[in-house]
Amino acid sequence: MEKQIRLSFDSKPEFLAWSKYFAFKYWPAVFAFVLIAVSFKGVNMIAIGGDADSIWQSIMSMANGEKMVPSYVMYKGFFSVYPYVWLVQLGHLLGFSEFFFVKIFHCILFTYATSIGFPKVYGHLTNKSAKSWRVALFILIVFLLWGPNYAFWYVMIDLPCLVYFLLFVNSAFAFTKLKGRISIGRFLYTGVLFGINIGFAGQYKAAAFAVLLYVIIKLFPKKYFLSAKKIGLAFLSLFIVLAGTFGIIYNEYCFETNVVDVLREEGASIPDSNQWLEANLESREIDQRDFSQSDVPNIRDTTIQQKMEDDGTLADYDGRNTTLKDYIFERLLRFPMDYLVTYGSKLFMILSPTQGTLNFAALFTGYTLLFVAIVIFFKRCKTIRNFFSTKTLMCFAFLLAVAPCIVMRLEFRYVMQLEGLIYAIALFDDVLWDGFMTFGKTVVTTFKSKSFKTISQYALPKTFFKYLLFLVICFSFIAALNDISGAYYGTEQLFTLW
Repeated sequence: MEKQIRLSFDSKPEFLAWSKYFAFKYWPAVFAFVLIAVSFKGVNMIAIGGDADSIWQSIMSMANGEKMVPSYVMYKGFFSVYPYVWLVQLGHLLGFSEFFFVKIFHCILFTYATSIGFPKVYGHLTNKSAKSWRVALFILIVFLLWGPNYAFWYVMIDLPCLVYFLLFVNSAFAFTKLKGRISIGRFLYTGVLFGINIGFAGQYKAAAFAVLLYVIIKLFPKKYFLSAKKIGLAFLSLFIVLAGTFGIIYNEYCFETNVVDVLREEGASIPDSNQWLEANLESREIDQRDFSQSDVPNIRDTTIQQKMEDDGTLADYDGRNTTLKDYIFERLLRFPMDYLVTYGSKLFMILSPTQGTLNFAALFTGYTLLFVAIVIFFKRCKTIRNFFSTKTLMCFAFLLAVAPCIVMRLEFRYVMQLEGLIYAIALFDDVLWDGFMTFGKTVVTTFKSKSFKTISQYALPKTFFKYLLFLVICFSFIAALNDISGAYYGTEQLFTLW
């Protein structure tokens, strides 16, 4: 019988149970670590320039005790430079290169996310464990689909952000197993993760609050309101969670005040989160591609702004960026359907693993897994009550994590959490594999049957035809979105096979 990964749902923080996942019988974790470690051979983690090169200069100056070199990436806070500074210092102390422990750190992050984090999320959502071979297949697929987005092999905060979010989600899920018990370690650990996730310039803030709402719901079930003692224990638990959060918030405040603000006073150009938001609201692209390729332009938004400038209804901001208030009242509320179409297009791009090129194999894999995940969702949410459950709230948190990319500029390294959830559900559940088994049996039976009359009595495969129609619509829409960026795609073949 196929061995399964038996995921632990106890109240112990994840890092206390890591050692058992690296035992031989949990080979998917070993496979993930070896796969990403081998891929690091010969990789220069700052070769792409941009964010990686900029923040690395800051990291090295701090690790070497030199005058701080500012980086525009430091608006993301304390975790934009830590633990990288400590890892560089550890490498120097032990005689290794500055990248040695940074690479090991990224290998561990990838291993946790793919072989532990997403499988545990699936386990909590479905009360099932993922078979080890399916986990290994998931690891290989996300390695191939996410590789081109630079998050694995370069000094960027996106892979750590993904892991911190998965740790927070899985820690919140563990509250369902506490059953009224006080677990100070679990509560502090969850609070710390909440504090970490509301940083990062705000991308995960809405998602983190959705997960916190789940925690509060689990701390205050309806039956608790019948007992003053249980209500008191629930409030105590929430207080401990928030205590961990305030510790991280205070740490971020100190970093902002003592490091970032000092650099700004010295003339460094480091935006704050509001400036980052305003600058990205001015983006005129649906998504950002490889540095050597053209973006998909946001034609609707550009046209609306041009029209407002022509008829004099666009306010003169004296050179400053559009604020969120200006964006909502002067554009979004005046042209709601236009922006609804734009946001829908961006969400579709998020769900399309293009990674800079229209790769047929990658898109086919992504759209197939998306279709399977949709089928599974509606199979499990048969009633309105199921739809408005706390588990749906947690799935919604993954969608909220990519909400900034829907409104602003999209880069594919920002959306691994939602894509990962979709791929995990589709690959770990039995629906896809039962479908393959049914299809195989049908093919065998068809070849064995010598009577056309017998074959004609087979039931019409409605789900399969829906799947084909879904693929046609997806490929047609992605082709239309990309074809409008004539600077890159207009004069050459739109799709590549691989």
